Amino acid sequence: ELDLEALRILGPRASQTTRSWLVVGLVADSSHPSERVAEVVRSTLEVGEGFVSVAVHVTDGDAARRGRLLEALQAQFGDQLRAGRLHALHAAEDLYPARVARRDNLDYAFLLMF
Repeated sequence: ELDLEALRILGPRASQTTRSWLVVGLVADSSHPSERVAEVVRSTLEVGEGFVSVAVHVTDGDAARRGRLLEALQAQFGDQLRAGRLHALHAAEDLYPARVARRDNLDYAFLLMF
């Protein structure tokens, strides 16, 4: 059985936050620069202020790049993280099948389950 809390890398547990009307899920990998991810997060939170939360699934396998993105999100969105309006998750490599073609489906499934 998959422990969804084990996927969480930023943001408080869901039970510790207020509920949002809508959670927007984003998949961020090495093809998405940190600045662009932050821009999308910022605009989504601004447009949906008070109603929308954002969950970013960081799929980058490179720990250094993943760390830079997480640091950028923490620096720019500390208030939103503490309020439970922004969450980040990362699924371990062993949760994915060997065939790359199926990875995208799992990325979106993790977001839906979260």
